[in-house]
Amino acid sequence: MNVQASYTIVGAGQTRIEVRYAGSIAGSLDVAVVDAAPALFPVAQNQDGATNSEVEPAARETVVTFFGTGEGLRRGLNIAGKPAEPPYDPPLLPVSLLVAGVAAELLYTGPAPGLAGLAQINARVPGGFVPPGPATVELQVGNAVSPPITVWLK
Repeated sequence: MNVQASYTIVGAGQTRIEVRYAGSIAGSLDVAVVDAAPALFPVAQNQDGATNSEVEPAARETVVTFFGTGEGLRRGLNIAGKPAEPPYDPPLLPVSLLVAGVAAELLYTGPAPGLAGLAQINARVPGGFVPPGPATVELQVGNAVSPPITVWLK
């Protein structure tokens, strides 16, 4: 099940999630409302369009595209469920991305064009001392840090 929280809950201490089936509440849960709760999907796209993997690693200093959720409010309009269209407003909170513990250059951080509730992050893979092989990636939005995912580098 996929859900997108309405932007109208901003500022509330908590909100209730309800699951309904055949007109009745099948379950509910009260959850805390936070400014951001970033999470990256465990898939990335290399600059050449290939899905990043052990057999298709990204070269250092190339651009890799990541997708995720939980970046919080954006500048401009915040309308839940509406597919993203220009202008693609960035998140209000500061965003950073670490690849193997090294800050990556962010080229784009905003909504994934044409999709609802999905963030896209285009980042340049750090060069220098980042070793080849698997590398952890963490997205930070404000003070919140995503669980790590793995990308492959060459």
